[in-house]
Amino acid sequence: MKSKKNKLTDKVLVLNTSREFLGTKPLYKAIKDVVTNQVIVLESTDRLIKGGINKHGVQTEMAAPTVICEREYVNVKYDHLFKISYSPENVKLRDRYTCQYCHNKFKEDELNIDHVHPKCEGGKLTWTNSVATCFSCNTIKGSQSLKECGFSLRKMPIKPSGFSEYLRLKVKTIPESWEQYLY
Repeated sequence: MKSKKNKLTDKVLVLNTSREFLGTKPLYKAIKDVVTNQVIVLESTDRLIKGGINKHGVQTEMAAPTVICEREYVNVKYDHLFKISYSPENVKLRDRYTCQYCHNKFKEDELNIDHVHPKCEGGKLTWTNSVATCFSCNTIKGSQSLKECGFSLRKMPIKPSGFSEYLRLKVKTIPESWEQYLY
């Protein structure tokens, strides 16, 4: 199996000195933190990242980090750490790219966002009033209520919260090297 080449924008898991989750950052920022000795590398890939020429005329290189740990403890307000902002993309992710009316899966660009309680009746664009819908169902529903068009929701829309939802929406795919630090 061919190994995936690391991109400088790949995500790196960031842990506190206590090994608590702090977040993720792009690989290029993690490399800067490693080089400036702000973090400790806990896990890395077998891929080498080439750097500049050192004072001995040798090109530097390092294994691409996948999990890093801060050298100094970072105080965090955890209620702010896992905040997931409202956006059409995040609604589609929350609903797992599934139309909430016909229950079929679609690609992201094949979905719209629908107001469950119609906008023309005062429905707001919020987590609890927005669902992912396919173009066909959205057209059929139009500005009608669910009762008027005969639709029912797959599940009630909620505002995502907590660690697992944050990871699912922000990171999407959890690398194997992170698992022992997260679960």
